[in-house]
Amino acid sequence: MQLAGIRPAIISVLADGRFHSGTAIAERFGVSRTAVWKHIRHLQSYGLDVFSVRGRGYRLAGALELLDPSAILDAVTDPWFRSHGALEVRFETDSTNQRLMRKLADGDIHAQVLLAEFQSNGRGRRGSAWISPFASGIIMSMGWHFEATPQTVTALSLAAGVAVATVLENNTGLQVFLKWPNDIICKAQKIGGILIESKGETAGPFDVVIGIGMNVSLPGSVIHSISQPVTDITRNLSGSVSRNMLAAALISKLAAMLREFDQHGFSPFIEKWRALDYCRSKQATLVFPDRQLRGMVQGIDENGFLVMEVDGGRRVFSSGDLSLRFRE
Repeated sequence: MQLAGIRPAIISVLADGRFHSGTAIAERFGVSRTAVWKHIRHLQSYGLDVFSVRGRGYRLAGALELLDPSAILDAVTDPWFRSHGALEVRFETDSTNQRLMRKLADGDIHAQVLLAEFQSNGRGRRGSAWISPFASGIIMSMGWHFEATPQTVTALSLAAGVAVATVLENNTGLQVFLKWPNDIICKAQKIGGILIESKGETAGPFDVVIGIGMNVSLPGSVIHSISQPVTDITRNLSGSVSRNMLAAALISKLAAMLREFDQHGFSPFIEKWRALDYCRSKQATLVFPDRQLRGMVQGIDENGFLVMEVDGGRRVFSSGDLSLRFRE
């Protein structure tokens, strides 16, 4: 077996959460016990807790549900995507968004979805790292082609937020809110985020990649290491949720949203977004690379721009990082 295939194969064995001896793993894949040990050590760099007990072997801290492209496609409910879309699941990549953006240079990425168990260079808002240990969440990007540039990319991010929030409500029962322009909030903590990257002409064809990061089951050590309040789905449910079923629901809803957005713009989504607005009527700080503004959030306008009262006047913003924490 080639090196690139050994680590996914070892994880597929360990995914049941039980002990497996190093000897049995080595014999199964035709490698030495030393090679197995080295691969196990590398798996720990993915954020996996791998326990080693003499006489018993190796096991993970808990069982994992690995992403299964066949199971995901079988559960996709959007007929259009089932006929026209494409799905790829990767064991590891640098960034699902960047991988699709690179594919755009060679061809079409319309309705192409890329999921990864682990990404080494995932990015969040303002270039910060998106931390997600192996198989602990949903790391997904969808490419889309518009024949004409949407009125605002900000509005597209907000419409994607409505789609994600709807999926969470329908599939987990969680009450979530949206923080402008791209955060998903549950119980005052971030549970997911959206990152849109685009390429196109001002008034011509326009391609976007919509990246979604969703925390499903993060280790406690990761929760505490992140500089902002974060949570995950598992911590807020009495039961469990299937990552494959959640991925299928996100693909279905996102594909339907993008077709509707292409036809009607932001208007079908604006009232739903306003109903889920986490920051409305709250004091907040809007942070830019070179300055910050403090004011009262009044909501969003018809284009998805942020409306704030600043120094007694109404201001409208198309960019910035909105925070409810006071910043000196």
